[in-house]
Amino acid sequence: MSDSQNSVLVLNQRYRRLKGLTICLIALMLVETAYTLWATRRDSTNGQIVRARGLIITDEKGTERIVIGAPLPDPLILGRRHRRDGPVSGLIIADATGTERGGYVTDDQAGNALLTLDGQGFQTVLLLAEPDGTTTFRLWDRSHSSITMGAWDGGPFFNLKREGAAVFVQPPKKRSGFRSTPPISLKPRTHPNTCILTTAESGLQTRHDGNLTGSSG
Repeated sequence: MSDSQNSVLVLNQRYRRLKGLTICLIALMLVETAYTLWATRRDSTNGQIVRARGLIITDEKGTERIVIGAPLPDPLILGRRHRRDGPVSGLIIADATGTERGGYVTDDQAGNALLTLDGQGFQTVLLLAEPDGTTTFRLWDRSHSSITMGAWDGGPFFNLKREGAAVFVQPPKKRSGFRSTPPISLKPRTHPNTCILTTAESGLQTRHDGNLTGSSG
């Protein structure tokens, strides 16, 4: 092999090495640039507040399963959309059919805070806090059997009913006919999933519609 061929071979090897080194340097620069952009974006988004009027989480079939809103949309019950008496804001959960099965909301009109759990088309659990501090916890079924307890200005109360008939009431009714506790009565309205929750002694009447905000028990 001549000297000129050896020189060409050496130059070719050096060129390949230089080319490989250049490619490695470019790749490292791209990686460093990408990391810098990612770190800058991460630092710039840390602590930011996302403001929105609503958020809907769907399952793989597109069924709405979690809804956050201010206000929330009207409840979907067994495939039909029903109207609420008034606006509520917060979070609701739904089952695989899209039927509303409970929520954690505030009543935009009466100012009550509510936590509910529902069957399909009827409410069964209610935890309610009124603006004045009156708090009520209630469990009931479709036969009107219920357990109601809570506290208000007059003290704690506990009511137990079987199919609508009182089994145990504490404190007991006063002889004058006035109750010593603020009972909550459910008055069915035109739709079976609509009711009026009434705190009798305080004169407050809070209406709730649909599964989330009340249904006949």
